[in-house]
Amino acid sequence: MINIVLVDDDALALTKMKDLIHIKGAKVAAEFTQADQALEYIRDSQPDILITDMRMPRIDGVELIRLAKQFRPDLQVIAISSYKDFHYVKESFREGSIDYILKHMMTEENMTGALLEAMKQVRKNKEEMPQEEMIEEGQTVLREKIFSQMFRDEISVEKAEEDLKKYRISLDVSSTVIMMCEIDGYGDLSERFQEEDRRIFLNAARNIIEKVTEKVPDRVIIKISEERYVVLLSFSNVKSQLYIYSSSAQYARQLNTNMKKLMNVDLSISLGRLCMSLKELRKSYGECEALLKNKFFEGKGKIYNHYTAAETAGIHESHGKAGKFQGSRVYQKLLSRDESCMDDIRNVFRVFKEEKVPAMVIELGVVEMLNAGYKVIEEKNLEEIREKENFHVLYGKIKRQDTADEMSSEICRFYQDIIDELKKQEELESSGYSKYTSQAVSYLNTNYRTAVSLRELAEQMGIHYAYLSKVFKHDTGVNFGEYLNNIRIEKAKEMIREGRYRIKEISAEVGFNQYNYFFKVFKQVEGCTPTEFEKKIKNV
Repeated sequence: MINIVLVDDDALALTKMKDLIHIKGAKVAAEFTQADQALEYIRDSQPDILITDMRMPRIDGVELIRLAKQFRPDLQVIAISSYKDFHYVKESFREGSIDYILKHMMTEENMTGALLEAMKQVRKNKEEMPQEEMIEEGQTVLREKIFSQMFRDEISVEKAEEDLKKYRISLDVSSTVIMMCEIDGYGDLSERFQEEDRRIFLNAARNIIEKVTEKVPDRVIIKISEERYVVLLSFSNVKSQLYIYSSSAQYARQLNTNMKKLMNVDLSISLGRLCMSLKELRKSYGECEALLKNKFFEGKGKIYNHYTAAETAGIHESHGKAGKFQGSRVYQKLLSRDESCMDDIRNVFRVFKEEKVPAMVIELGVVEMLNAGYKVIEEKNLEEIREKENFHVLYGKIKRQDTADEMSSEICRFYQDIIDELKKQEELESSGYSKYTSQAVSYLNTNYRTAVSLRELAEQMGIHYAYLSKVFKHDTGVNFGEYLNNIRIEKAKEMIREGRYRIKEISAEVGFNQYNYFFKVFKQVEGCTPTEFEKKIKNV
């Protein structure tokens, strides 16, 4: 049995962390809110895996990892952090962390994935890895090597097929899309790295690629060079080409966004055609390379699709009126907060109904409509909507609607949320707030779920916390903590209105660590308790 130790100074977060661990062959042997107590346990009991928060009083996560490794050098560590900058991630890796999970992305799925990797390493160290896992790991390495050689023209397609059969490597390459990723400006970036820094950086980059694409039914990540990776996204059991195309594009967007957010680097990505064989994959690789050359003209950090123009052109030609949705025009309307873009959506769906167009055309139209919205979300950095409206979830919800009118309403709701958020941005910009207050308000609106510190935020801005406190109070009329609590209570009210959450769940979700304190603040702000507010909503 593999023993796990949990450490977090927040008892509520510690409980949540423990509730996410459901894995055979491992158990939570101990949990601590004090890092020094955890160190004593690690010294005496020699556990296998440490899962720790990074921000704690007295002994922070980085120091805990360093000290724990002195007692147990082969201890496997998973870091839990609210921080999104590469520097903090880098420090945890430097001290021996094998994985990290951002707090707002801490789900059972992510926790299980990280634990499986840690457990695999524990077994390696104990020389107890089951024979099946050793064979699987060897085949994974060989598979990546064979594809890498084929893409670099070191071996032919026929030789690649022969080698895959020789080593009994099974891979269904039907319904596969190539996603080629290139770290922009890597030459200049790597010159600033020491050898250890380069290793940490590249491990973190691959880790992000793995995490973003982990839900793909079957995927292979191939390192072509330090700055270029190819990911084979295989959807062998999926019949809908449109679903494959839209899913691939969404994975590319998520990867592009996460690389910028977590590591502060731009990633250019090209997506190839749908392939059904190794020969087609080899051809698609060359096409993806050609697509990436557009970076010279269009700039860094873009996503280039092979299929978009070709696929949509044919469908639009065969359905004249149904192809009247103009993504670029709607995108511009959204940017300018012009609510007539909803009329455009309704008109397109009206034509869909009148002409009784095929489902494929409607699905393609939905993807285009959503893409127009997500383009605005990315460009204007609408973090709150990006977290709230996952492309796959929203697309699936729209497809499940029974009527065209219901589909139209869902997309219009999505657009309205974008316009409302843009209006908030505009109000903030025209509020007369100082740039520091504006930055603080924007930060609070996005990060209200986490433990927000005025002092830490001031440090990020490069100013003294007392000055930020003074300016913030002058501009908003309330102090930093009151403003944060007001945001949290507004979010709590929204969740209560939705009726999908229990009050206790809402308390933690909006950033309150103590349930009683949540009630106290809610009553101060709203004049009634959350329970009383819920009853009022139900009686309306």
